[in-house]
Amino acid sequence: MRFANSDPELIKVFLKFCRKVCKIPEEKIKARIHLYPGMDVQKAIRFWSEVTRISPENFYKPQIQVSRTSKRKRRRKLPFGTLHLVCGNTETFCKVKGWIQGIYEKV
Repeated sequence: MRFANSDPELIKVFLKFCRKVCKIPEEKIKARIHLYPGMDVQKAIRFWSEVTRISPENFYKPQIQVSRTSKRKRRRKLPFGTLHLVCGNTETFCKVKGWIQGIYEKV
């Protein structure tokens, strides 16, 4: 499963779902930060590591990118970038997909 957002509270909710409901072990939870040029990579890793309780060793190399739409025209409002989470395995994905399908069929 993948989830990406810049809102720490939404990240926490998704991780709580992964850890408590899906029972995904910590070693199956990885993160990658997407940043813009000039942003402090280490500061972003420290921030997201504190928010998520994910060890910095479980972070992939950050991705630095220039937004195609703004091309540096806008002021950056995401001081710690966007966090992208990868959690679980195929079995977990299929289980969650089944839960979603079951909910969909009931409404």
